[in-house]
Amino acid sequence: MMAWSQIFDNFSDANFTANPIWVGEQNVFKINSSFQLQLNQLTPRTDRADTAYLSTFLGLSDSLEWSFSIRLAYSPSDNNNARVYLIADGSNLENALNGYYLQFGEAGSLDAVELFRQQGTQIQSICRGTAAKVAAAFDSNIKVVYKKDGSWVVWADWNKSGVFVQECSGQSTSAITNPYFGYFCKFTSSNATKFYLDNVQVNSIYVDLVSPIAEKVEVVAPNQLRVKFNEALDPISAENRLNYFVQENEQNPGTAQLLVESPMEVNLTFEDDFIANKTYTLVLSAVKDKAGNQMESTLLNFVYGKAELNDVVFNEVMADPSPVVGLPDIEYLEIYNRASYSVNLTNWKLKIGDTEKTFPSMTLNAGEYLILCGTTQAITMAAYGKVAAFASFLLLNAAQTVALIDENNQTIDELTYSETWYADAVKLNGGWSLEKIQPDNICLITENWKANVSSSGGTPGARNSVFSETVVVPKINSVLLKNDSVLSVSFNQTMNPISLLNVQNYVVNNAIENPSTVLLSSAFQTCELHFESKFSLGIKYQLLISSALENCIGQYLSGELVFSFELPKTAEYGDVIISEIMADPSPVQALPEVEYIELYNRTNYPILLNGWRIEMGASKYTLADYTLAANSFVLLSHADAVARLATFGNVLGFSSFTLANTGTAIVLKNPSNQLIHYINYSDSWYGDNLKAEGGWSLEMISTNHFCEQSGNWLASQNANGGTPGSTNSLGHIQADYQSPQLLQIEVLDENTLSLVFSKSMDSLALKNPQNYSADNGLGNPAFVAIFAPEYSMAKLSFATNFAENKIYQLELSNSVVGCCGVEIQNPHKLFALPQEPEIDDIVINEILFDSWLDNGEFIELFNRSSKVIESKQLLLSRIVVNALDTTYYTAQLNAGQIFPEEYLVICKNKESVLLEYAVENPDNLFANAAFPLLSNTEGTILLSKALNRSKVIDIFSYKETMHHPLLSNRKGVSLERLSPDEETNKASNWSSAAADVNYGTPTYQNSQFQAAGETDDLFQISPELFSPDMDGIDDILQVNYNFSQSGYTLNLLIFNAQGQQINHLVKNELMGTTGQIFWNGTSENGDKAPIGIYILYFEYFDLSGKVEKLKKICVLGGKL
Repeated sequence: MMAWSQIFDNFSDANFTANPIWVGEQNVFKINSSFQLQLNQLTPRTDRADTAYLSTFLGLSDSLEWSFSIRLAYSPSDNNNARVYLIADGSNLENALNGYYLQFGEAGSLDAVELFRQQGTQIQSICRGTAAKVAAAFDSNIKVVYKKDGSWVVWADWNKSGVFVQECSGQSTSAITNPYFGYFCKFTSSNATKFYLDNVQVNSIYVDLVSPIAEKVEVVAPNQLRVKFNEALDPISAENRLNYFVQENEQNPGTAQLLVESPMEVNLTFEDDFIANKTYTLVLSAVKDKAGNQMESTLLNFVYGKAELNDVVFNEVMADPSPVVGLPDIEYLEIYNRASYSVNLTNWKLKIGDTEKTFPSMTLNAGEYLILCGTTQAITMAAYGKVAAFASFLLLNAAQTVALIDENNQTIDELTYSETWYADAVKLNGGWSLEKIQPDNICLITENWKANVSSSGGTPGARNSVFSETVVVPKINSVLLKNDSVLSVSFNQTMNPISLLNVQNYVVNNAIENPSTVLLSSAFQTCELHFESKFSLGIKYQLLISSALENCIGQYLSGELVFSFELPKTAEYGDVIISEIMADPSPVQALPEVEYIELYNRTNYPILLNGWRIEMGASKYTLADYTLAANSFVLLSHADAVARLATFGNVLGFSSFTLANTGTAIVLKNPSNQLIHYINYSDSWYGDNLKAEGGWSLEMISTNHFCEQSGNWLASQNANGGTPGSTNSLGHIQADYQSPQLLQIEVLDENTLSLVFSKSMDSLALKNPQNYSADNGLGNPAFVAIFAPEYSMAKLSFATNFAENKIYQLELSNSVVGCCGVEIQNPHKLFALPQEPEIDDIVINEILFDSWLDNGEFIELFNRSSKVIESKQLLLSRIVVNALDTTYYTAQLNAGQIFPEEYLVICKNKESVLLEYAVENPDNLFANAAFPLLSNTEGTILLSKALNRSKVIDIFSYKETMHHPLLSNRKGVSLERLSPDEETNKASNWSSAAADVNYGTPTYQNSQFQAAGETDDLFQISPELFSPDMDGIDDILQVNYNFSQSGYTLNLLIFNAQGQQINHLVKNELMGTTGQIFWNGTSENGDKAPIGIYILYFEYFDLSGKVEKLKKICVLGGKL
């Protein structure tokens, strides 16, 4: 069946006056905190039962389906019952009318839901449900279906379990035009608030006469098929296992299950597994759709294609598409099915580095190519072939490990590509893909790849331009010493594991002999040789490898078979640290005018630095063969400076060596690319503006807190300007080592979080999924990615997707500590799936445009919606519109989330705002380097979507004249919004911040905040006595209005006690049904009105021209 909604109201908009409009006795109903319609008769009759109703226009259709939730929180009776009018020919449900209604409650103890027809005051029962089902309080879902043949069926889900049972059915033909739907309550005083209604939906129904079609069958498990039809199915016929038959097995499935989440699909489970790669035929018959249409007998062929190792392989890598050669500027991978059968990729994973991404449901046919790329690039790449798209698709240019993992978590192919594979200095710079030479040579690794040779730069979705059938023999790529008893041997091809495991194929001299154990990598490209005897320092060894080793297709090993090695000392993270930096030696104090870095060995044993690398920004330097003694220093500098620094200690020189004066990241790594130390220094670290000008080194305060950044560094206090090659001069200083903080959580996708910390964290703790836990059923993340070298970020991927409209709390265990062991300060933070911001969801709530301090201006935003909004989705702009300057000065907001009723403040300098004002929520105060310069007199601020500035969220044009006229000095005084629900650019909705909050309230509720008033009166004044003296107490007069309908035009004039008009506050404004008007106690020319009694004169008229007038009194007070 197909339907579209005539009525839908779940009351989530917190009203019943719009979308749709409910009429009737609105004053005795309310929308409660659970967003349900609830009877709320606060003054019920006590002499007899009372009644109340609401109704809404239904519209007309031949056939209808009603569904709703109803709750009666009492035991129904003759005087306490409810009617749900399905159809009524009038909106007043207390009148005699024609229609149909469901009755809930009656005299006695056998109360049942019952369908009645009403004709005037006469009623007739159409059908009656199970006795006593509504004799006591209940909370249930009800569904009613009426068809144009006059048939009625009533269904109930008594426990809200999602399963409806038929209660009754009957026959009666409706001939009502202009019908209404409504809720009628009959009650005594004790039950005047115990009637509830929710989730009202009425749909028109159209009958389906077309038979269902089985479109395809997929193998989802070794013994399970999934048949996909073109429409929703009748559950009884769909789950009849005899309607399905596999010819080759002569077998019906053991079970047939219609998917609840997709009623067009049926899972068939068989007793026996299918034979891999064999073709089967499934016969389908007698399956019906929900309208009872039966399918024609159908034959569908299928093959259970079980992928094995290397059946599907990586075939092309475009890691660096820029500069463009002939393809779009898009990164992609290409995989190729080299098997003779189709492979179902559903639930397969693509692993890029440490990040796993799940394939969409799809099949890769034999001999077919598949392009893998980012979601936003999928449409463009589809022009080249079949595409699978993934969120946040990123390939590293230099090198990356990628893997294909099947649904059983078995690795099908793994590839670690490298920029060295291009073998072309020009193509290495970008625009060209890496292509596999022989896709069917499953043994060949590095030598099976080279740069594309076509004019386009790549061949996505097609045979590679470098394709060749030339045979390449296996050989050894490298031999590495892992530790004092393990060697790692790497081959250029996948090898035969049986020959690799034979310990007799390897021998080491100097009495080491054969290994005791051989361990293999998953792809058989590397083997680890474990020896019982340990290697000794200072002895040179040789490894001899037998030529009897074979690759995976039986080719024997060739090339060099003898390898020399000796044992170095292996350092751990923090064993050797960067302890001093001379980035700007001029003007000279007493040291040579040269730049240098000092390394310090914190351990009690010597460490070999041979092959270590130090990276400074984009520059990389490899250290020479040097052993750093225990607890000693070595200096790194330019080769020309070695002699001048030699008097201070040992120096390693480099042909080029440059340090940035203002700062850069410095990374120290061992030959295995393991991080040993990392800092990211800045000229702000000196803590002394004079010394920052040059001639002084930066020194580490405490070598035990080596992973601290700015808090552990200061300018040298040695008169020479530094202490190269010796203990630093700052050992007497007690540094303030602040605890690490979780600064922000960003939701990257439906199951992935990005965490940002205030400093470097312990990498092992950071990477452990057990150290993170989210509530509401998420638990621990399935995977955590961390990012070297700083380790101040983590990406958490959960197995369960985040639910919409649900707020979670992430808890971090005590094990998550800073890299020097300091516990985190705030081990928990909220997050949620962000929603798209719309107009007025976020409003400009406060602005300081003229600060006492440099860069002390700020803009405060307030989330007045029920949404959680990603602040990075927002753009804050200052618009200067004149003949000379029409530029948007924009700042994209910092990453983070704005929760409902939460404030967010953006500024140029966070410290200036903290210095000037009491900031209640400093975590919600963000410095933004792009914060626009604000005019001190007037300007316009635009809040829009970051990706589309034309999608305005809020816009505010401020003027300094909007400040309260009593203020003699407006500098340092913010403008505060009175009500987030009133118009942004209504001048009366803004006032100066109060003196008692030091004229500003960044990150918390405004001092002049005015809550929206609720009144049954047409106009309500609050407070009746107000004193606009800027003390933050009753400074503003608030007028709440409540018209019975929209379309009224209002004039509001203010007169003094002598009858003189002092202000025409509202001039012919078209008003909504409810809202607020504010008066700050000034006359029309901006002068403060004298203390006294004032008359508010309201004149309003509707569209018919009918004029009404009303007067209200207020008192303007003040200090005498």
